[in-house]
Amino acid sequence: MPDLLLETKFHIPPWRSNDVTRPRLLNQLLAGLVEHRKLTLVSAPAGYGKTTLVTSWLHSITEETQSVWLALEKSDNDPVRFLGYLVTAVQRVGDYELDNILGLLDLPQLPPIQNILDEVINSLTSLEGQAVLVLDDYHAITNPIIYEALEYFLDNREKAAEFGKNAREFAVKNMTDRVRAKRIEQIYYSVLSDNKA
Repeated sequence: MPDLLLETKFHIPPWRSNDVTRPRLLNQLLAGLVEHRKLTLVSAPAGYGKTTLVTSWLHSITEETQSVWLALEKSDNDPVRFLGYLVTAVQRVGDYELDNILGLLDLPQLPPIQNILDEVINSLTSLEGQAVLVLDDYHAITNPIIYEALEYFLDNREKAAEFGKNAREFAVKNMTDRVRAKRIEQIYYSVLSDNKA
Protein backbone atom coordinates (compact mmCIF):
# COMPACT_ATOMS: atom_id res chain seq x y z
CA MET A 1 0.00 0.00 0.00
CA PRO A 2 1.36 3.47 -0.80
CA ASP A 3 1.87 5.98 2.00
CA LEU A 4 -0.97 6.21 4.46
CA LEU A 5 -4.03 7.53 2.64
CA LEU A 6 -5.53 10.75 3.93
CA GLU A 7 -9.13 10.08 4.98
CA THR A 8 -10.29 13.67 4.47
CA LYS A 9 -9.65 13.38 0.71
CA PHE A 10 -12.75 11.14 0.58
CA HIS A 11 -15.04 13.55 2.44
CA ILE A 12 -17.82 15.11 0.36
CA PRO A 13 -17.88 18.84 1.17
CA PRO A 14 -20.92 19.89 3.19
CA TRP A 15 -23.87 21.25 1.27
CA ARG A 16 -25.60 24.34 2.64
CA SER A 17 -29.24 25.04 1.85
CA ASN A 18 -28.46 28.73 1.29
CA ASP A 19 -26.04 27.96 -1.56
CA VAL A 20 -27.03 29.07 -5.05
CA THR A 21 -29.24 26.39 -6.59
CA ARG A 22 -28.93 25.67 -10.28
CA PRO A 23 -31.80 23.39 -11.26
CA ARG A 24 -30.93 23.26 -14.98
CA LEU A 25 -27.35 22.22 -14.28
CA LEU A 26 -28.48 19.73 -11.64
CA ASN A 27 -30.81 18.21 -14.23
CA GLN A 28 -27.87 17.93 -16.65
CA LEU A 29 -25.88 16.05 -14.04
CA LEU A 30 -28.82 13.80 -13.16
CA ALA A 31 -29.33 13.05 -16.86
CA GLY A 32 -25.85 11.55 -16.87
CA LEU A 33 -27.07 8.76 -14.61
CA VAL A 34 -30.19 8.15 -16.70
CA GLU A 35 -28.23 8.15 -19.97
CA HIS A 36 -25.38 6.06 -18.53
CA ARG A 37 -22.72 8.59 -19.46
CA LYS A 38 -19.17 7.52 -18.91
CA LEU A 39 -17.98 10.95 -17.85
CA THR A 40 -19.36 14.30 -16.81
CA LEU A 41 -16.81 17.09 -16.85
CA VAL A 42 -17.46 20.29 -14.89
CA SER A 43 -14.89 22.88 -15.86
CA ALA A 44 -14.42 26.48 -14.74
CA PRO A 45 -11.85 28.77 -13.12
CA ALA A 46 -11.60 28.93 -9.33
CA GLY A 47 -14.59 30.48 -7.61
CA TYR A 48 -17.25 29.70 -10.23
CA GLY A 49 -19.10 27.17 -8.07
CA LYS A 50 -17.95 23.80 -9.42
CA THR A 51 -17.68 22.22 -6.00
CA THR A 52 -20.97 23.72 -4.84
CA LEU A 53 -22.75 22.41 -7.95
CA VAL A 54 -21.35 18.89 -7.70
CA THR A 55 -21.90 18.73 -3.94
CA SER A 56 -25.55 19.76 -4.28
CA TRP A 57 -25.94 17.15 -7.03
CA LEU A 58 -24.55 14.38 -4.82
CA HIS A 59 -26.94 15.39 -2.04
CA SER A 60 -29.87 15.25 -4.47
CA ILE A 61 -29.36 11.77 -5.94
CA THR A 62 -31.21 8.77 -4.54
CA GLU A 63 -29.84 6.51 -1.86
CA GLU A 64 -29.66 3.66 -4.39
CA THR A 65 -26.83 5.51 -6.15
CA GLN A 66 -23.53 5.04 -4.36
CA SER A 67 -21.19 8.03 -4.43
CA VAL A 68 -17.62 8.69 -3.41
CA TRP A 69 -15.54 11.86 -3.51
CA LEU A 70 -11.80 11.99 -4.12
CA ALA A 71 -10.00 15.32 -3.75
CA LEU A 72 -6.85 15.37 -5.85
CA GLU A 73 -3.65 17.38 -5.46
CA LYS A 74 -0.25 17.61 -7.17
CA SER A 75 1.25 14.80 -5.09
CA ASP A 76 -1.34 12.44 -6.61
CA ASN A 77 0.56 12.53 -9.92
CA ASP A 78 2.55 9.58 -8.63
CA PRO A 79 0.81 6.60 -10.30
CA VAL A 80 1.14 4.35 -7.23
CA ARG A 81 -0.36 7.00 -4.97
CA PHE A 82 -3.13 7.79 -7.47
CA LEU A 83 -4.02 4.11 -7.92
CA GLY A 84 -4.06 3.63 -4.15
CA TYR A 85 -6.65 6.38 -3.82
CA LEU A 86 -8.65 5.18 -6.85
CA VAL A 87 -8.80 1.58 -5.62
CA THR A 88 -9.80 2.74 -2.13
CA ALA A 89 -12.53 4.94 -3.64
CA VAL A 90 -13.92 1.98 -5.60
CA GLN A 91 -13.85 -0.14 -2.44
CA ARG A 92 -16.09 2.43 -0.79
CA VAL A 93 -18.58 2.47 -3.64
CA GLY A 94 -19.35 -1.21 -3.48
CA ASP A 95 -17.73 -2.47 -0.30
CA TYR A 96 -15.37 -4.58 -2.41
CA GLU A 97 -12.43 -6.56 -1.10
CA LEU A 98 -9.59 -5.10 -3.15
CA ASP A 99 -6.82 -5.46 -0.60
CA ASN A 100 -5.02 -7.80 -3.01
CA ILE A 101 -4.80 -4.93 -5.51
CA LEU A 102 -3.57 -2.54 -2.86
CA GLY A 103 -0.93 -5.16 -2.03
CA LEU A 104 0.29 -5.05 -5.64
CA LEU A 105 1.06 -1.37 -5.18
CA ASP A 106 3.61 -2.32 -2.48
CA LEU A 107 5.69 -4.43 -4.85
CA PRO A 108 9.13 -3.07 -5.76
CA GLN A 109 8.15 -3.31 -9.44
CA LEU A 110 4.64 -2.02 -10.19
CA PRO A 111 2.69 -4.51 -12.33
CA PRO A 112 1.24 -3.17 -15.57
CA ILE A 113 -1.36 -0.56 -14.68
CA GLN A 114 -3.87 -2.19 -17.04
CA ASN A 115 -3.70 -5.38 -14.97
CA ILE A 116 -4.51 -3.44 -11.81
CA LEU A 117 -7.36 -1.61 -13.53
CA ASP A 118 -8.71 -4.89 -14.92
CA GLU A 119 -9.12 -6.13 -11.34
CA VAL A 120 -10.92 -2.91 -10.39
CA ILE A 121 -13.17 -3.07 -13.47
CA ASN A 122 -13.95 -6.74 -12.85
CA SER A 123 -15.03 -5.94 -9.30
CA LEU A 124 -17.42 -3.26 -10.60
CA THR A 125 -19.31 -5.82 -12.70
CA SER A 126 -21.03 -7.03 -9.53
CA LEU A 127 -22.17 -3.52 -8.62
CA GLU A 128 -25.90 -3.35 -8.01
CA GLY A 129 -27.37 -0.01 -9.03
CA GLN A 130 -25.33 2.98 -10.09
CA ALA A 131 -22.29 4.71 -8.72
CA VAL A 132 -20.74 8.15 -8.91
CA LEU A 133 -17.04 8.82 -8.47
CA VAL A 134 -16.09 12.51 -8.29
CA LEU A 135 -12.48 13.46 -8.89
CA ASP A 136 -12.25 16.96 -7.44
CA ASP A 137 -9.46 19.31 -8.58
CA TYR A 138 -8.57 17.02 -11.48
CA HIS A 139 -6.58 19.90 -12.96
CA ALA A 140 -3.85 19.00 -10.44
CA ILE A 141 -3.17 15.82 -12.43
CA THR A 142 -0.58 16.32 -15.18
CA ASN A 143 0.93 12.84 -15.50
CA PRO A 144 0.19 11.27 -18.92
CA ILE A 145 0.36 7.80 -17.35
CA ILE A 146 -2.65 8.68 -15.21
CA TYR A 147 -4.49 10.16 -18.21
CA GLU A 148 -3.99 6.88 -20.06
CA ALA A 149 -5.06 4.85 -17.03
CA LEU A 150 -8.31 6.81 -16.68
CA GLU A 151 -8.98 6.54 -20.41
CA TYR A 152 -8.53 2.77 -20.16
CA PHE A 153 -10.82 2.67 -17.13
CA LEU A 154 -13.51 4.66 -18.95
CA ASP A 155 -13.24 2.55 -22.08
CA ASN A 156 -13.48 -0.79 -20.33
CA ARG A 157 -15.79 -0.57 -17.37
CA GLU A 158 -19.14 -2.22 -17.90
CA LYS A 159 -21.37 -0.69 -15.27
CA ALA A 160 -22.96 2.72 -15.52
CA ALA A 161 -20.84 4.51 -12.96
CA GLU A 162 -21.00 8.24 -13.52
CA PHE A 163 -17.44 9.46 -13.49
CA GLY A 164 -17.41 13.13 -12.52
CA LYS A 165 -14.40 15.36 -12.91
CA ASN A 166 -14.30 18.78 -11.32
CA ALA A 167 -11.48 20.65 -13.03
CA ARG A 168 -10.31 24.11 -13.87
CA GLU A 169 -10.35 25.12 -17.51
CA PHE A 170 -6.63 25.03 -18.24
CA ALA A 171 -6.29 21.36 -17.36
CA VAL A 172 -9.40 20.13 -19.10
CA LYS A 173 -7.84 19.87 -22.56
CA ASN A 174 -5.68 16.99 -21.37
CA MET A 175 -8.76 14.85 -20.75
CA THR A 176 -11.23 16.08 -23.34
CA ASP A 177 -8.78 15.71 -26.23
CA ARG A 178 -8.42 12.04 -25.30
CA VAL A 179 -12.09 11.25 -24.66
CA ARG A 180 -13.80 13.58 -27.12
CA ALA A 181 -15.31 10.67 -29.06
CA LYS A 182 -16.72 8.98 -25.98
CA ARG A 183 -20.07 9.55 -24.24
CA ILE A 184 -19.31 12.58 -22.11
CA GLU A 185 -21.15 15.65 -20.90
CA GLN A 186 -19.23 18.87 -20.44
CA ILE A 187 -20.37 21.79 -18.31
CA TYR A 188 -18.14 24.82 -18.83
CA TYR A 189 -17.60 28.02 -16.88
CA SER A 190 -19.68 30.12 -19.28
CA VAL A 191 -22.69 28.17 -18.06
CA LEU A 192 -21.57 28.12 -14.43
CA SER A 193 -21.25 31.92 -14.40
CA ASP A 194 -24.98 32.23 -15.13
CA ASN A 195 -26.80 32.17 -11.78
CA LYS A 196 -30.02 31.29 -13.57
CA ALA A 197 -28.57 27.96 -14.68
